Amino acid sequence: MTDAPITLDQLSHIFYAIGTGLSVEERAGMRIPAYLFGLDVGAPLLDEQQTQNNKAVYYSSAQLTTQHRIEELTGQQLLIVANFPRKQIGKMKSDALVTGVQNPRIPYEQRYQTTVAVGPSEAVAPGALVSITPGNHETVIQSNPRNLEWSLFTAAKVCVGTVIDASNPACLLVDYGPEGIIETLTNWPAAPDSLLRKQVLALMNLHHDDVFDCFGRKGRYGVILSPRKGVYLTPLKPVENGYGLA
Repeated sequence: MTDAPITLDQLSHIFYAIGTGLSVEERAGMRIPAYLFGLDVGAPLLDEQQTQNNKAVYYSSAQLTTQHRIEELTGQQLLIVANFPRKQIGKMKSDALVTGVQNPRIPYEQRYQTTVAVGPSEAVAPGALVSITPGNHETVIQSNPRNLEWSLFTAAKVCVGTVIDASNPACLLVDYGPEGIIETLTNWPAAPDSLLRKQVLALMNLHHDDVFDCFGRKGRYGVILSPRKGVYLTPLKPVENGYGLA
């Protein structure tokens, strides 16, 4: 993760989305243990996948075996990044990245052991796009350009924090652990009743010009990532504040 700012235009090229784990199984022969996911990413992308690659689902390999059992992830909605180029991993090609949050303050080779999957706070349409300015209804991705570079994905600093004050739904107070207590913006007209003390994911390094253009504020803010107004992203189990998306 980086503290260098990312612009709204750059962020728009990262297709954060929600996929549903239709199938989950252990992958054999991997140097680091991993699960193989078959994902529902919405009808438009699945139709495109069938046409282009003769596959009925999106496949992804994720190192989540330390923190999760198969039954915890089967049927679960998960945060993915959809638009990386397809990549050969072992004997299969990965169609998307199943994300997770992990401890960024330990040696890199140990981080996978801390990785916890992320999902929406309530069910949304498969293939729903995640953004900083969601609408009242989900926007389902219609086509996949597969043009995302890893360097752009890592340029977005996304962290986990715990909401400690939700009295103003447009500006939550969130404790990000080592990152500090930071005002965190939404475009929601109202906050969910249960939001207080919940863990949320937010973008920490949106360029100040875009913060002002989108929210009319100046200064350092986090910005909630959301597939629909009032729906937030949260780890599937509690983690330390300050964990980062990977």
